[in-house]
Amino acid sequence: MCLQRGCTCTLKYAGGIPLVSPCLKNILFLANFLTWLVGFTMIGIGVYAKVEKQYSHGLSELAVDPATPIIIFGCLVFLVTFFGCVGALRENICMLKFFSFVMVFALVVEVGCAFAAVILSDSYRESLGKLMYKSIEHYRNDADVNDLVDWMQEEFKCCGVIELKDWSYNEYFNCDINNPSLERCGVPYSCCKVDEDANITDVINTLCGIGLQNSEDSNLYIYDQGCLDSFLLWVHDHLFYISFFLVVLGCIPQILGVMISRILIIQINDQYRFIQLGLLVDSGDIEYLGS
Repeated sequence: MCLQRGCTCTLKYAGGIPLVSPCLKNILFLANFLTWLVGFTMIGIGVYAKVEKQYSHGLSELAVDPATPIIIFGCLVFLVTFFGCVGALRENICMLKFFSFVMVFALVVEVGCAFAAVILSDSYRESLGKLMYKSIEHYRNDADVNDLVDWMQEEFKCCGVIELKDWSYNEYFNCDINNPSLERCGVPYSCCKVDEDANITDVINTLCGIGLQNSEDSNLYIYDQGCLDSFLLWVHDHLFYISFFLVVLGCIPQILGVMISRILIIQINDQYRFIQLGLLVDSGDIEYLGS
């Protein structure tokens, strides 16, 4: 229980008695509680997506399964915000210290990744390319990967990783003459160029990419630029907005969380000292102030 009934957002003492700011407690609790709900929702969505598939993927497919990173990130958010939420509510120093430590560690990792992305840009490009190739390989075998690849190709108007022939890495679109698939040597419909002037009542040719991998005039019907370059170009063009978004919604809330948790730790420690000296009872009420 705090000594002050109002809302004090700074470290303050009243009559020599240290106060635990109810305003800071409520801000930290509410922010962590809302983020905790987000983490819980992410876990639920990820688990639901896993269950809906009704079959388990091999270890090689975990890297391209969108549900996996959603579950992992949701669990991390759920755990960390739980400590921040309960620590602020119960004025628990250990939980607040753990929360602030994780926030500082996350900030260091984020800044490190940002510098690494600049310094090791070629390595990041190579890793991203491998992930895209893995996604092409498992296309048609995973509904989530299907949707993700189709969205990327339609959004960035691209096809394949480097070129459209990358679709030969997929067993259904492979150009091998022994491939029995009806989509042999083709590309998915998401690679096809869309006629902007077409009427919504027109019949859509979803087989427009069949047999076009080795066609000399394929660029008339499908996108000929790879998705790796298209995506990196989009990131380069929108780097300012991406950085602004990450700083405003990522770094600044984390820094504020660290600052508020550290202030609360100081205030709680000061009250503990007064309790040990017999000036306050455990409830936080004044027992003896002296004359």
